[in-house]
Amino acid sequence: LFSEELKPTPGIAPFLSALAGNRCVASSSSVERINHSLSVTGLSRFFGEAIFSSSMVKNGKPAPDIFLYAAEKMGAKPTDCIVVEDSPFGVQGAVAAGMIAIGYTGGGHTYPEHGARLKAAGADFVCADWHEVARQLAELGVPA
Repeated sequence: LFSEELKPTPGIAPFLSALAGNRCVASSSSVERINHSLSVTGLSRFFGEAIFSSSMVKNGKPAPDIFLYAAEKMGAKPTDCIVVEDSPFGVQGAVAAGMIAIGYTGGGHTYPEHGARLKAAGADFVCADWHEVARQLAELGVPA
């Protein structure tokens, strides 16, 4: 059922196509599940080998370990990283890593208090769709 019904969030493919610079996935899921999800949704092409799982680090989210590991592997300073996160634990981990955190509420698991919880967890901004994320990135000076 997962393989048959998983769909990308609306607008993510055009967002990723226009996004300049490096990007990666830093997830609490297993590498196998991340790769399967990206394959099913057609998003693998945007990330290549830049897939990082909490299984690669000592502590999972909300610890900053996965974000710090991903930044290191990507050759980036944590303070130069922007994380788009849909979970409060993920936002907490990004903030603990010294990264800008954008809370994302455009997924299928959104609920009425989702944005407020992401903000309370430390999100610098909360966006409901990829157009809002792109606008926020532009305001932060990220070239598109």
